[in-house]
Amino acid sequence: MDIVIKSAVAVILAYLLGSISWALIVGRLARGIDMTEVGDGRIGAAFSIRKLGFGWGLTVGVLDFVKGAVAVGIPMVLGLPIIPILLCGLAVVAGHNWSVFFGFRGGRGAASTFGLLVILALPALLMGCLIVALPFYFTRGIMYIRGMLRTTLMFAVIMALTSIFVLIDAASGFLPDVPWMQEPSVWVAALPLALLALNVAKRS
Repeated sequence: MDIVIKSAVAVILAYLLGSISWALIVGRLARGIDMTEVGDGRIGAAFSIRKLGFGWGLTVGVLDFVKGAVAVGIPMVLGLPIIPILLCGLAVVAGHNWSVFFGFRGGRGAASTFGLLVILALPALLMGCLIVALPFYFTRGIMYIRGMLRTTLMFAVIMALTSIFVLIDAASGFLPDVPWMQEPSVWVAALPLALLALNVAKRS
């Protein structure tokens, strides 16, 4: 029961951590802009770059990345089982996308997603990004590809490839070990697809 209580508390705290909107905080402090009142009201790193400038937008992205890493890193250090850790990952992105502090508005969770996957599945994530980088570099002038926003498609492909590489690694151990990571498992392989679902749900 102690593990159940700790896990529940960790998931709730991860959601609250995700609900901290760095785009809103940085926008108000740095530029005096209420990010919920400009554009489409989706307050995330990509939108911050457009509205606050590259430097402040990058700052927002780094802070969002860090909160994703922290949300899964702390329960790992505390020795919680893999399922609560994965739920913490989902919770921090859900909090970012639908913040309890700002009327359930938020961004799309991409920076936080990459932050937590760096902790949980770094080699698989890097493989996915490397494979996607070249074709998407050569299509950088195209906004839409077959009716889908290019960045959405890129994110979707990276998440799918990350899941595939985690599964392959769990079966064969072909990817290098990372000191802070747990053993790859089918549970970890399901996480990128679940995170993709949250991203698409926010975009719709």
